[in-house]
Amino acid sequence: MMETTPLLVKKNDDNNTIKGKIFSRSAKYILLSCVFVLLATFAVTTTTSSSSPSSSSSERMTVRMRGYASRAAAPLFLRGRSTTTSSLDAAKLGEESATPSVITLSAACSPVDKLSFDPGNWENVGAKLISKTMSSDFAFENGIEMNAVKGKCGEYEVSAADLTVGEEFGFFLYSKTSGNGEPIKDIGCESSLDGSTYCPAHSAPEEPTIGGPFSMASCTKKITYGDLSFYNRVYDGSALSFTWGSCSNTCGLSEPEACSFSSTTEKEEVQVTFDLSFSGPGLSASDFGPAELESVASSTAEVVGVDASMVEVEVVESTANTGAELGSEEGVTTVNLQATINCIDSDVSASVTSKLNSLTEEDELKIATEAKIEGATSATGHLEETKILEWEKEETPSAPPAYDGPLLDCDATV
Repeated sequence: MMETTPLLVKKNDDNNTIKGKIFSRSAKYILLSCVFVLLATFAVTTTTSSSSPSSSSSERMTVRMRGYASRAAAPLFLRGRSTTTSSLDAAKLGEESATPSVITLSAACSPVDKLSFDPGNWENVGAKLISKTMSSDFAFENGIEMNAVKGKCGEYEVSAADLTVGEEFGFFLYSKTSGNGEPIKDIGCESSLDGSTYCPAHSAPEEPTIGGPFSMASCTKKITYGDLSFYNRVYDGSALSFTWGSCSNTCGLSEPEACSFSSTTEKEEVQVTFDLSFSGPGLSASDFGPAELESVASSTAEVVGVDASMVEVEVVESTANTGAELGSEEGVTTVNLQATINCIDSDVSASVTSKLNSLTEEDELKIATEAKIEGATSATGHLEETKILEWEKEETPSAPPAYDGPLLDCDATV
């Protein structure tokens, strides 16, 4: 027994030592875990309080908590920026890449004094793009209509997709007012002396001119066919802004000078009323149905030189002559029509009234014949009224909009 007691005591001491070591190691693990959790909680709290509740905050939080969250869910950060692209950024990039190029034509620095028509304040001036592909002769009717740029007087645009690199092209300006000059392009013949139909006098210089009708030698290419020489623009795919009739737009103007004039005249619609009567045996108001009245309107428009859409005709009354009136013929019916012609301005109305006043009975009967009105043996016409309809009268000149387009140097190559 004397020997076993120390042994038991020793064993108990050893067991206590082992238990103490195990307890000490477990305590360390627990303590370290608590410290880690506290540090992680502090990191999350700091991140949340210092950042707004956005997607970037969530990404940072995921990275710092990657010990608890899936590593695959965390985005890769390089130099503080995520490699992921937001849907908004992707949409913007897509919009930019999908935006088509636009060709712009300005008349601000154009030689408008050489136009074959009066542009007025430019509200009735149109523009067309013409190329060799559209017409080998650069014919006006084959050109593509350009759109007037809203808020910019004398400026037009069209998609650049209508041209290919290396293609010959040019621009037309024309008046939308009937009878006001001829369309004129800024490219073309060196001279009109040979009398060729390709080189009309209104769009080609009389004397041979290098650079064509507007001396645009620096931005055109000379093309020769037989005895004829032409100067055409050539599309290089990079230049998108052009000036009609010029290689530059450095004159300092943002729009043609006439744009700043009061637009009162152009804003006035002048209504001209004309009474037209047809008489004949067996004639009746039923002979003038919708189709016949439309035909009368079309014939009247042709006579006075306006578009048919500007003329309206209606039956006012129909009277049958009994022979009781002095000079009347028994059995003859008179149908009175009234034609209303809506002129776009006072200049057109002046031309219309002049032509109406010069109509002869033969001219008036021709209108009935073209409308296939049978039975009309006589006709009379009378100018009833000219009335001005004011839409938006401007007492003072309108302020020209600021030009924000690019400028081309005088020696720019197009």
